Amino acid sequence: MKNILSIFFATMCIGSSAQTLKDCATCSTNTISNDQIQNLSLDEIQFLTNDLFARKGYVFHDSNIDAYYSNTDWYKPAKSNESIQYNDIENQNIRLLLSKNKELKEQREKMVEELKKFKALLKANDKQQLKNQFSYNLDGADDLIKTIVDEVYIGDLHWLRNDGLYSITKDNGDIIKSYSLRVNGNKAIFEFGIKGISEVGQGKSIYPREYVTETTHAYLFDFKNGKLTFDKVVTAG
Repeated sequence: MKNILSIFFATMCIGSSAQTLKDCATCSTNTISNDQIQNLSLDEIQFLTNDLFARKGYVFHDSNIDAYYSNTDWYKPAKSNESIQYNDIENQNIRLLLSKNKELKEQREKMVEELKKFKALLKANDKQQLKNQFSYNLDGADDLIKTIVDEVYIGDLHWLRNDGLYSITKDNGDIIKSYSLRVNGNKAIFEFGIKGISEVGQGKSIYPREYVTETTHAYLFDFKNGKLTFDKVVTAG
């Protein structure tokens, strides 16, 4: 599956521009431009927002964030967050970061909404709406994607930067199967894979198998302008 991901999920290069903002060390004196944050993920925008606040002494209730800044040599917590005052440049930067945060959060929520809608139409076997809304032609014999979607809990998709993942592995005592939904930027993939022989059968079978072919079936989708569109099916192994 790594080969498929390397082909279709090219890593998003957030550091390609020398202007990309890495922290908010200068956010008190320099205004942030859209170009400096246009390729950043929701997590990175939130980090910049926290970093701006931290440099003013903001006290965080999240223990992980608090520990991160407490380990820096410049962080000096304020007596109270209410006493912190921001200058005009800082306020302008805060507004820009919060606006970008809202934009990215809405895009993510819309993508999840589209994935859930696709799942609902698939379970309802609504071929016409699947074609109209997602450009997906459901073959009557194509039960594999239905099985994948049934196993995937879209509401429990976890995100890190531009990547989202929900994956489950099942061992039925014969072979190991995996089902997953992966997201990378504006790409989404429903995936099924056979990962090998069950641990129960390894070295214990009366007629042991020489090997089990590892295979992967991937259904790729594009997300653009708030719409999810089917791209192609890829099989490996």
